[in-house]
Amino acid sequence: EAAASGLPIIAPDIRGCRQVVDPGQNGLLIAVRDPVAISAAIVSIGDDAELRGRLAKASRHKAEAEFDENRVVATVMDTYRDVARRKGLRLDSGDPSEAVYRAADPGDAAALAKLHLDSISGGFLPTLGHRFLTRLYVALIDWSDSEIVVVATPRGPIGFVAGVTDTGAFYRHFVRRHGIRAALAAGFRMAKPSTIRNAFETLRYEGGDVDVDAELLSMAVAVDARGAGLGTELGVRFLDHMSQRGATEVRVVVGTDNATAAGLYRRLGFVDAATIEVHAGAESLVLVWQA
Repeated sequence: EAAASGLPIIAPDIRGCRQVVDPGQNGLLIAVRDPVAISAAIVSIGDDAELRGRLAKASRHKAEAEFDENRVVATVMDTYRDVARRKGLRLDSGDPSEAVYRAADPGDAAALAKLHLDSISGGFLPTLGHRFLTRLYVALIDWSDSEIVVVATPRGPIGFVAGVTDTGAFYRHFVRRHGIRAALAAGFRMAKPSTIRNAFETLRYEGGDVDVDAELLSMAVAVDARGAGLGTELGVRFLDHMSQRGATEVRVVVGTDNATAAGLYRRLGFVDAATIEVHAGAESLVLVWQA
């Protein structure tokens, strides 16, 4: 309060006061319970108008720069957002108009896993939980032949699209480098016979009769950020990047009951190629895009 009022400060050399007073810059710190030091400090400042003015000006500047309420609130909220981002959470999506498109970085993995869970309810992978999906996206981001485009506001990712140039090669890499940690992340879910069977079916999957190695593996946009064309823009950017990697064809697999996703992929130029069963009893549609 003294600093905000533009006053020179004399304060004891204790925690808290040290964060406000820069000795000789905007005030003086004195030894605790030392009346002689207090007296000397009061006299030195009281007798020197120029010193008082300089310390007072510096105090006000420090208060505005470091202790303004708006700045403090912003710092606290940024800290919460950073923790939330690392945990795969978002406090809110932010304004889509502030969104930027960029490549994914390792710190995005948990957020992408959360978006996957929230937006892609069907399929086998979401049943393995957030920790497993986080490990999967860690592996994808680390994989040199992956392409992951993120759309993010200052508050974190609100959408993404991920794919690889060779699905089989990625899954083999995932099992070798991340398999044990991924299984531990899935926890009790991996103990179910149906889970083990579905895992092997997923790993063996090579696109069925559709002979296309490159694949768009997942795309998701936060529910409260939909309707702004983010999915279309993500898809366009992803396919452009895949073309730059030399992929002339890209496949995507979507549940036959997911008309919304299939419609988006068709608008991006994908065409129906086959109907398959990656897992018994669950039909999926394979669509293929050609450069």
